[in-house]
Amino acid sequence: MSHSSRPNHPAGYVAGAIVNGILLWVMNQLPVWKPFFLLDSYSEVLWAINMSLIVQIVLNLVLIFFHPRFFHYLLQAVFSLVSIVSLVWILRVFPVDFSARLGDWFNWLFRIVLIVAIAGSAIGGVTNFVRFLRALFGVEHRHEEQD
Repeated sequence: MSHSSRPNHPAGYVAGAIVNGILLWVMNQLPVWKPFFLLDSYSEVLWAINMSLIVQIVLNLVLIFFHPRFFHYLLQAVFSLVSIVSLVWILRVFPVDFSARLGDWFNWLFRIVLIVAIAGSAIGGVTNFVRFLRALFGVEHRHEEQD
């Protein structure tokens, strides 16, 4: 595998931390901006959104300095698990209502997107955990040498 296609390049972690930092700021400004679709129940999910983004920022910062392949995959699995918790809570509370301007169909579409995101995060979590185990025990490295 070439260096540029490695899954654990420090520049990617820096970019991830910056993007998640911006998202953290935006998510916390939404109650101030009061967009038409945001309900009062948003305050009930903000902790979950903050948790997910802060975990991703902190772990990306750790990965900048310590990023062996096995650790990268382990933290990607952790990212997925934390994302699932956040997404399930958002789906449960559903702190948005687009029906006034976009129609009720958009609420259903948003719910479907959340469900797909939960499923994708679960698949990604399992995949990264398997990759973690393979990298930890050297299985992945032996396969690359054979290719």
